Amino acid sequence: MRNRVAELRRERNMRQEELAAAAGISRQSIIAIEKGRFNPSLEAAIRIARCFGVPVEAVFFPEADGWRCRPETGEGRLIAGQGAPELAHITYGGYPLRYNGGEVVAACNAMTLLGAAVSPEDVAGEFEDNGMPLLGGALGTDPRRLPDYFAAHGVTCTPCRRDRLPGEGVFLCSYAALPLLREVRGVHTVALRVTAAGAAVWNERDGDTEPALYPDMPSFLKGKALAALYLLQKK
Repeated sequence: MRNRVAELRRERNMRQEELAAAAGISRQSIIAIEKGRFNPSLEAAIRIARCFGVPVEAVFFPEADGWRCRPETGEGRLIAGQGAPELAHITYGGYPLRYNGGEVVAACNAMTLLGAAVSPEDVAGEFEDNGMPLLGGALGTDPRRLPDYFAAHGVTCTPCRRDRLPGEGVFLCSYAALPLLREVRGVHTVALRVTAAGAAVWNERDGDTEPALYPDMPSFLKGKALAALYLLQKK
């Protein structure tokens, strides 16, 4: 049984002992549940969910269910920058998308480039459903978990190396760079499409209104420390 107990508890600034007291179980049980070592009874699971004010199925779900997908309800629109005014109403893990939504926007753009019809609202909600936000969203998303999302939607993620770059295609790139550190930000993730004409990168900067254009992939990667680079392909 998978669960989001630790994530939901941190979002609400609750200590383990506070949750244990509210749910009527021991702190040791809360610790074991959060580490995936113990599955609570149905009654205890319902009490824990009530402490968070959410349905029990939003906290606990079987391993067999795997990734919890949402239907594709978007219009397949590419997002040039996560600071776009039309995204101002969207939150991820309780924070405005412009603050921590780089991976959400990158996943949305990548799926759109592959021909899917997803919306940033759906992607953010699906990430939340599957426990993707780090520290309740304060640190965005671990890019190493992004292949789980794509696999659930029929997309393969092939890891790439800087010294062995493929040719054309749709890519997902997570990186650190000096400008990000100056803005007190960590790893940023973008979707890009590489063709014979060059590389087009969406959401390189929050305020972008058009994709950033580079002569090729190496030009885009210059000065960036790669955390992950994937070639995305529909199965």
